[in-house]
Amino acid sequence: MDHNKNDIAAILGKGFFGAIPFVGPLAGEIVGNLIPNQRIDRIASLLKALELKIDAEERAKVEERILEEKSVDLMEDGFLLAARALSDERIDHIASLLKKSLTAEDLEHIACKRLLFLLGELSDIEVLILKSYSMGIAQQQEFRRKHQDALTPPIVHLGSPQEVIDKGAIYETHKVNLVRLGLLKRTGMMKAGSSQITALGMLLLRSIDQGDNA
Repeated sequence: MDHNKNDIAAILGKGFFGAIPFVGPLAGEIVGNLIPNQRIDRIASLLKALELKIDAEERAKVEERILEEKSVDLMEDGFLLAARALSDERIDHIASLLKKSLTAEDLEHIACKRLLFLLGELSDIEVLILKSYSMGIAQQQEFRRKHQDALTPPIVHLGSPQEVIDKGAIYETHKVNLVRLGLLKRTGMMKAGSSQITALGMLLLRSIDQGDNA
């Protein structure tokens, strides 16, 4: 995994970046060093997480399936997601979904591929928001206290500083995105209404081992 991490830099060459005096060399460091190294490390972390999730009795099934065309397609999707992952939690979610695709009898290829796509469309905060909607009121309150920095929307009112207004606008996009993807649905009228998790939202949470109050 550590072999030839800097191949991208060799391919692009330093001259290309050197032609842009200030930003060029800095970008060259990102493209030549940081991106290849980090992405390889994240894929390695994904494979380690996947290894830990596969029980001894499941290994024969995984060995039989993993080189099938459909499984290779899903693993490739998982690698792409892992390469862009910014947290250990996201790596673990991807590993959980890939593990189920390799071992579960009731998840078809197209369903797994769609779930990987949905996961790739979500931020870590949006996963937390979605999970909070899967819980009962008491559990939800405890979960929101535990993750209050991520799950407490800014209080915006007339006269709020621009910074607070901006944060409120960004927070609202999280729920809008969950609704857009069919993971949450609006109930009631516009802002006066509330939201609830959909069957698809529950399926995604179960697929990444975050369902059933995990």
